[in-house]
Amino acid sequence: MITTGTSEANFLALATLVSTGDEVVVVMPNYMQVHGIATGMRARVREVWLREEHGWTIDLDALRVAVNARTRVICVCQPNNPTGQILSQGEVAEIVRVADRHGTWILADEVYRGAERSGEESPTFSGRGERIIVTGGLSKVYGLPGLRIGWLVAPPERVEDALEIKDYTTIAPATISEVLAEIALERRKQLLERARFLVNDRWPMLEDWAGGRSRELHWTAPAAGAICFFSYKYPIDSMALVDRLIREYSTMIVPGIHFRAERHLRIGFGMVPRVLHSGLAAIDRLLTSLD
Repeated sequence: MITTGTSEANFLALATLVSTGDEVVVVMPNYMQVHGIATGMRARVREVWLREEHGWTIDLDALRVAVNARTRVICVCQPNNPTGQILSQGEVAEIVRVADRHGTWILADEVYRGAERSGEESPTFSGRGERIIVTGGLSKVYGLPGLRIGWLVAPPERVEDALEIKDYTTIAPATISEVLAEIALERRKQLLERARFLVNDRWPMLEDWAGGRSRELHWTAPAAGAICFFSYKYPIDSMALVDRLIREYSTMIVPGIHFRAERHLRIGFGMVPRVLHSGLAAIDRLLTSLD
């Protein structure tokens, strides 16, 4: 099913699945849209956090404890936003087994899939069971966010339910966007190669910068996407830090509190080198003022 961006795909998926009082397990940190939608639908959200101390890997034991007969859906990001980490084949298979054990659905947001630094695509949840919905879109890897084209891959009955709800959201994607999306997808291989080139081309600058700040900043190098997630030791909340960065240096990054992870920062590094260099230098100046 074609949607108006991945955001609409995620919304429609949850709208077809979740009712008041249901339990929704969200693997955290995560794109907070799914958390907010589930909360807005008056579901009980249970968070299962990736283990930062183990390189942002999933805690499968915690997932097994969190998922029960009342769990309607497990929400995962593959690759993960904001950490850029990837679930392995074995981890994906185990998440599916946990869901199957309780008749639980899985909603897998795979919008960053295809931007892996290694060149090998992340394991997908698609095709692994009857209660799986996978969403994606053209905004990240393809570099075409303005088209507002996404998709939802689900069993036919779920697609029918989503189409009924879509009549009350956007009705249909823009025709010109669909035409341009078809042209882009016919060149999928080239666009994915471009995305991986950009990620790997910018990577050394970011890695060198992070190495020079290793006493104040801690991270696990991302495996996918032009995003990374740092923790920091400065006595300032992430929103206040980012607000200063915007006001004093005209530089924007994402505060960790937006992912319910205080004292963290998400930094994007996919821009042209001179802009990346300027942005990292601005962060440097602000952090130096905090020393």
